[in-house]
Amino acid sequence: MKVIMISTDSRIWEESSQVRKRMREYAGLFEKLVVIVVGREKQAAVEEGNLKIEAAGSRWRLVALWRAYGAAWRVVGSGEWVVSTQDLFETGVVGWLLRRRRLVAGWQAQVHTDFLSPYFKRESWKNAVRVWIARRILPKADGVRAVSERIKRSLIKIGVAESKISVLPIFVPEPEARARKGEYILILSRLTKEKNLGMAIEAMAQVLKEWPEERMMVVGEGGERETLESKVKSLKLKDKVVFKGWQEETGEWLVGAKMLLVTSNYEGYGMAAIEAVRVGVPVVMTEVGVAGEIVKDGENGLVVPVGDSRAVAEAMKKILGGEFKLAKTDYRFRSKKDYLERFRENLELM
Repeated sequence: MKVIMISTDSRIWEESSQVRKRMREYAGLFEKLVVIVVGREKQAAVEEGNLKIEAAGSRWRLVALWRAYGAAWRVVGSGEWVVSTQDLFETGVVGWLLRRRRLVAGWQAQVHTDFLSPYFKRESWKNAVRVWIARRILPKADGVRAVSERIKRSLIKIGVAESKISVLPIFVPEPEARARKGEYILILSRLTKEKNLGMAIEAMAQVLKEWPEERMMVVGEGGERETLESKVKSLKLKDKVVFKGWQEETGEWLVGAKMLLVTSNYEGYGMAAIEAVRVGVPVVMTEVGVAGEIVKDGENGLVVPVGDSRAVAEAMKKILGGEFKLAKTDYRFRSKKDYLERFRENLELM
């Protein structure tokens, strides 16, 4: 089988990145894998064995998407191809058009974000348009890959046939065995609006009234950093909330954590939460993503309502005060071999 992927992840261009490594693994499953990266970059095409990476670059998003469509059209000149799109919004439209013109044998839409959460639509007019697009084109997909059961349930409610939906999260590798240190409260996240990290900082301010020696480490980067740093300054938490920027290797940060905070308004999966569960770090998580599926309230973490800083603070206090006891539960995760087999099967079944 030959596969085209339409992606917006610029890390694919980084030769040593985890995303590039994942593309190489996917390429090993198929006769040919062509990844078309939509973005501002105007990169030269890269070929590694049966993996080819092409750029659909432009400073204008619509132009980049049109170029992605054109690049895909040129690729599918011969043979049976299947297209998989990273989302069901912009890149999804490209996949839908390719399928509608019968240029590909099947279209798989990947759903990594809980776009049917009311918080997603309220965040911006662009997101409102994305929801409008998704509701109209998603039922036309030949297959849908959801990254959580929560997303699957929401898709069924809007009329997507359950038989089309497969739940397959992003693979999280088995961590190295390391002794936990428990030195700080950790946030491991992109610094974007939907992560609602301002609420996490507000909760930290409440916690410090009773636990003044605690510190919070924020590992990640994004467009909200300046706003969050201003909040830290206004709450006089300069030495208590420390921004560490983007880190490729996060394992060491996790083993040093007393707990992980996930305060998102909406989440597709929640990879950081999965990583924390695997190394035995308790998670305080809003009712999003894998909360209730892998992060189970009272067992390996505490699940709180979305947008409630007081509930987040109280959960943090329970962990710091020893009221929460981490249960020794056996959470089974897919092996890499099983994951790759499922990834291939999802595309073969279309």
